[in-house]
Amino acid sequence: MRLALVIVAWLLPGHLLAQTVAVRSGEHGAFTRLVFDVPPGLGWTLDQVPEERRVRLDLDAEGLGFDLSRVFDRIDRDRLASINAAEGGSSVTLALACACDVEAFVLRDRMLVLDIRAADPAEDVADKPAAGAPGLSGPADARLAGDLSRVRVDGIPGIGPARTADPLLPRLPAGRPPTSHQDAVATGEPVRDMSDAMAIGDQIAADLAAAATEGILTAAVASKPHFPATSADQPAGRDAKDTADADPDGDIVQQLAAGLSDVDHTAAGRRRIQVGGLSCISDESLRVAQWVAPGRDINAVLAHRRGLVFGEFDRIDEAALVSYAKSLLHFGFGAEARATLNLSADDGTEALKALSYLMDHRPDPTGLFGGQTNCPGDAALWAVIALPEDPGSHLVDTAAVLRGYETLPIHLREHLGPVLANRLSGAGYPGAARDVLNRLQRSKGEETDSIALGRAQLDLHQGVLGAAEAPLRSLATGAGPESPEAILASIELARTAGKPVPGYLVELADAFSVEFRNSEEGPEFWKAHVTALLLNDAFQAAHDRISDADGTYVPEDVMGAMRNVAVEAVVEQADDLTFLKLATRDLQTGFRPVRDRTVLAIAQRFLTTGLPDSALAQLSMIPSASAVGPEAAILRARALLDLGRHEEAEIILIGQTGEEVTRLRAELRDHMGDHELAGSMYSELGEEALARQAAWLSGDWGSVVEGSEDALAQAAALIRSPPDDIGVATPSLAAAEGLSQASADTREKIRALLEATQLTENEG
Repeated sequence: MRLALVIVAWLLPGHLLAQTVAVRSGEHGAFTRLVFDVPPGLGWTLDQVPEERRVRLDLDAEGLGFDLSRVFDRIDRDRLASINAAEGGSSVTLALACACDVEAFVLRDRMLVLDIRAADPAEDVADKPAAGAPGLSGPADARLAGDLSRVRVDGIPGIGPARTADPLLPRLPAGRPPTSHQDAVATGEPVRDMSDAMAIGDQIAADLAAAATEGILTAAVASKPHFPATSADQPAGRDAKDTADADPDGDIVQQLAAGLSDVDHTAAGRRRIQVGGLSCISDESLRVAQWVAPGRDINAVLAHRRGLVFGEFDRIDEAALVSYAKSLLHFGFGAEARATLNLSADDGTEALKALSYLMDHRPDPTGLFGGQTNCPGDAALWAVIALPEDPGSHLVDTAAVLRGYETLPIHLREHLGPVLANRLSGAGYPGAARDVLNRLQRSKGEETDSIALGRAQLDLHQGVLGAAEAPLRSLATGAGPESPEAILASIELARTAGKPVPGYLVELADAFSVEFRNSEEGPEFWKAHVTALLLNDAFQAAHDRISDADGTYVPEDVMGAMRNVAVEAVVEQADDLTFLKLATRDLQTGFRPVRDRTVLAIAQRFLTTGLPDSALAQLSMIPSASAVGPEAAILRARALLDLGRHEEAEIILIGQTGEEVTRLRAELRDHMGDHELAGSMYSELGEEALARQAAWLSGDWGSVVEGSEDALAQAAALIRSPPDDIGVATPSLAAAEGLSQASADTREKIRALLEATQLTENEG
């Protein structure tokens, strides 16, 4: 019965006594608009007194109040000087600042609209140009400018002049375009396909005009990030000369372009749309410090709030559940808060769930803070913390990040400070990163192990390896909670410097990989242990460690990545015996490296060590379309050459060019007995020694003799010389002595030729 009375009282006219009419405003170029949110069906009267520049609006109801607090938030006083509610209520008086007309109409039966427009557009104070700017040439141009900026709110909403038959003028469609011939005949419009880009563009423009008319569209302008030339926090890759003299705000066109590149649809359900600007989570959702009063005991707070979660019949109180989760986050218990929030049926806890991951230094799978590093509020802080370990260059509002960091409780500042510094450094802001650590040290009154670790990691990230080495060594061997991270950083430092890892670090990494095998840190320490073994040239042990991890706590993608790293290290650094042992084992198991370049390097080493068959088996894994396809073809031809399959090798080289290909073709021709062609190819390459050798084999004695006096040249000259003419009919002592000397010279040349062409032990 009581409910029925309330409903009846609500429906009675007297209910209007309890209502307040909100008044909103906006500038629309040639006119100023006031919007009164009135009850449906309410009557009204507008009384204008032009000579006094005064307008009175009376509403047909008694006791209505008016909320005028935000009238001048979005307009100036060029057309409307003031607005005041009458003492008796239900009416307002407008004092005009110009000779203006006021048009009134009702929109959608719930909004009373007043448009204040200059009687003569040429005399509109609000539209007068600034001094020195080009102006309108006359009243006709002024009227045209006013018509172009007019927003029409009649049956066909739009921006600009009304529809015209002139096809050269731009126009907006009258509502939905006709979709049939019958509709086209009725409206005089051609049938249009909405898939057409122009039709879609027209419809979007019409929708924007309607949204602006209803007051549910807000155009936001995003400021361009500005990096002074002297800033130490200019992200890597940014050209200082392009930003040194730039205006931080830029012109309005650039601001609008930046703003329109980001559209926020999150508020559509509340009948409000924002076009442009940054989509940032509100500060109210991120006030972690305010979720628990300062100085409260953690045990008392958690016990009290946990006790409120379950009410009568063990029903969950949603508000108490969220309060309990907030208290857990306030004290840094991310996993516990996440487990608590999983009990909630409320869809409005996305921000709390995202914070629960970040509290544990884990990546946020929801990506809620993505793209918010340049937000002006607390969202920038959490967006930076949510970045990956190697984020690359990002636009970050460092002032907002530092402000948000200072609002955190001291225990969260200590917990999140090193991570925040690491992310800022990776994003290209080392100055802000050091500022975070300095603020943390001032808060604590001393440099704690956590701060020392953060500074060492920052030095490591910036390449100052000498400054980072000693602190990391000390922290790695300590018994504090920073020891595990210091071990990982120390091994990364050794990898960056290309130095071996001390034995104690290798053992510690192995021990922590076993200790954390059932946690998320386990694979990280496993990777660090394998990396340390490779840096110490313990290739066999590293491969065994990878093989032993198959089917264990190490994810397959992590294990596969490290196997590729290990194979590359073996190819580049291992001796021949170790390489052959490990590479042939991988080949037998069918393992294929991810990078074609690694496959090519393995084949090259197989060929160098005299295993052309294994080289061909490796090269068969490289597709012809690969970027290393030409190099693989040349290497395949060389392997076939070593196997004596000369014709196949020549076929593979068809279409290949370059000096290496020419040299390989010359070798093939040499092995096939075509020494003359091989010699000409060697001559083109400038390989004179090989060219003379080919000329010797082809019997081109003239080419061998020319320009040289070595054993080959002397032997070739001997071959070319005619035999001595010995007169047998009239023998003489002088002729015998000459023949004996010639025989001795020939023997010496033959002996020199044999010595120059003899095979060595390795060649044999």
